Amino acid sequence: DEIYSAILQKGGYRTANLSSEGHRLDNQLRVIRDLASQGYRPRGVLVEMTLNNTLASYVQALKELKQPLPRPGEKEKTKKKPTATERLTKKIRDLRSLASFGWIDVKARLINNSAFYCWLKVGINGVPWLREWTLRVGLRADVAYANPAPVDLMEDIPGNPNEALIETTADFAAAIQSWVYDNLKVPVAIILIPSHHHLNKARFERYRKFLGRKKGELDPTRPYRRLLEELKKRGVVVFDMAGVMMASDKMLSFPD
Repeated sequence: DEIYSAILQKGGYRTANLSSEGHRLDNQLRVIRDLASQGYRPRGVLVEMTLNNTLASYVQALKELKQPLPRPGEKEKTKKKPTATERLTKKIRDLRSLASFGWIDVKARLINNSAFYCWLKVGINGVPWLREWTLRVGLRADVAYANPAPVDLMEDIPGNPNEALIETTADFAAAIQSWVYDNLKVPVAIILIPSHHHLNKARFERYRKFLGRKKGELDPTRPYRRLLEELKKRGVVVFDMAGVMMASDKMLSFPD
């Protein structure tokens, strides 16, 4: 009930939440293009970009946007059929993975097949004291140490090649806006969400100490500010959520 699509529905809007965990902008645009090809016509499009995972090189995705949308099964039609030896090798490999008792293999099987384990991993976030206990005794990793973006984006380094990640992300956001305008003829806006290090000072401090960096060397707000700047340069309609989320009395982000 707290996600914005549900809140919009309560306000009388008909919404379709097309988000999918772990996917970036290129995956989301493929979904929009596919629905458009089937005749779906929304009255507006909102695209969320969170600094926890949105920064990436979208060079290939920009090229893909100029090509027809791949249809399901097309690659399979052109793919060479595996030989009997290749099929046997794959079966042996699959069997070996099922028989493996390494921690990662066991964990993967639990994630795929155990509702209780999934609750321990995700549902437990709804029970703060229990989540904190599992963190304290080492049953889960400290999410404060997670940062998918290069650390040096938190520093103002002239000529930093990783700045290209911010620029191509802004380029692709602008391409999404243009595609929606041109093909759906409806308004589109980006909802820009800060990273958890930006929103949570305690998490950032643990992360900074984990890296062995001195106070003041890293600015967790910089990647967000830079991306916002590049989006505005390209004329992208963007809802800047940093101020609102920082002003909240609770952290408006995923616990893990």
